[in-house]
Amino acid sequence: MIDKIENYIKKKTDSYEIYYGELDSETFELNKNKLDSCIFGSIKGLGIRVFNEGRIGFSSSLNINNYKNVADAALKIAKLNNKDKNFKGFVKRAKYPNIKSFYNELADFDEQDIKRYINNAIKIFNNENINLSRGIYKKNLGKRTIINSEGVYAEDKFSYNAFDYNIIDNEKNALWDGDESKTIMNNNKQTENVKRIRLLKIKDTPKTGDVKFLLGPRALAQLLNAFIFNVDGENVVNNKSIFKDKLKDKIFDKKVTIIDSGIGNYVNSRKCDDEGTPCKETKIVVNGILKNFLLDSYYGNIMKKKSTGNASRSYSSTPGISPNNIIFSKGKYDIKDIFSSINKGIFVNDLLGAHTMDSQTGLFSLGVTEGHIIEDGKIKYAVRDTMVSGNIFDLLINVKKISNKIEHVGNGEYMPHILFNKIKVIGR
Repeated sequence: MIDKIENYIKKKTDSYEIYYGELDSETFELNKNKLDSCIFGSIKGLGIRVFNEGRIGFSSSLNINNYKNVADAALKIAKLNNKDKNFKGFVKRAKYPNIKSFYNELADFDEQDIKRYINNAIKIFNNENINLSRGIYKKNLGKRTIINSEGVYAEDKFSYNAFDYNIIDNEKNALWDGDESKTIMNNNKQTENVKRIRLLKIKDTPKTGDVKFLLGPRALAQLLNAFIFNVDGENVVNNKSIFKDKLKDKIFDKKVTIIDSGIGNYVNSRKCDDEGTPCKETKIVVNGILKNFLLDSYYGNIMKKKSTGNASRSYSSTPGISPNNIIFSKGKYDIKDIFSSINKGIFVNDLLGAHTMDSQTGLFSLGVTEGHIIEDGKIKYAVRDTMVSGNIFDLLINVKKISNKIEHVGNGEYMPHILFNKIKVIGR
């Protein structure tokens, strides 16, 4: 079918791109410790871009047999659009890295296996008098094909599953968490979350003031969304990034190195991005110095730089910029030693309303949904009715310690624990 589509477009234009995607999904919803529903779905979609006389056109359809109308619609739309001087053509053919993105064992993980995995999770929590109040398990198996007039022919399969859930204990303490993987997951994460929710049993509200700040992996990932916003090439070009003129400048503490990787054994690794550019490792910040922005081919052209392999799309959309996997490099300190070094401080591992922070400036004032007061190197109590206020970029200028292990916290984010000199805690 793909050959038929390409042969048809070739007769219409010399410059084109075909994106074809398949997705088979299984979704299991849980409510009050029980499976509530199971939904099975399948989608096949086609998106076509054309570049004709300096103009770009795009059209898509869920009916791939309708490819002639899709191609003709893309051409008509191109004629109606203004010329785009920044578009220089589609991605050229290149050699791709060998990345494993599909696991047969997950493909063979059937409905009964999934139910067994979910029931094991429920059992782990129920044995500790913890309720799994809501949850969603998703398993996706997919395929994508990218072909263009510049010789790109990229085809790959992928597998992915994720389990997100809310747990509540008898004292109404609650945690949202989840797990994700390209292959079958075990129930270790649920066992870890039993320990986390136990630590929320004794609560108090701290006094307002400045204390040392230990930021956990989950909360770090939440606050780093502002950083991702500012290194997105589109935001740089459109003057929305405070780092616009900071390339090659020192923006953070020398202990800070942040990488985007589309290769390696990470959950979002793949051989190429959604334009056909080979994925790679992009060092965004190295020893505090801003080295690169994240780019697709379009904004790479505007900035006179190569794409970093960060184009993301589906069959129904044109490419945009998105991270692959964000890895905050580990430090040299054992987490136990970091805790021991804190005479008075707050450990924050989850924040409420991180989407409300100022993405451009990094300013935040957020509620703490999982946090603990530390005294003399030990957790004294969990906090309630507490907020923290500061600026993530200012914090990253003066880092005290980074843990020697990183954790996968979801969404392709791999984060350590980080200790800062102080944070404004708003309590009583």
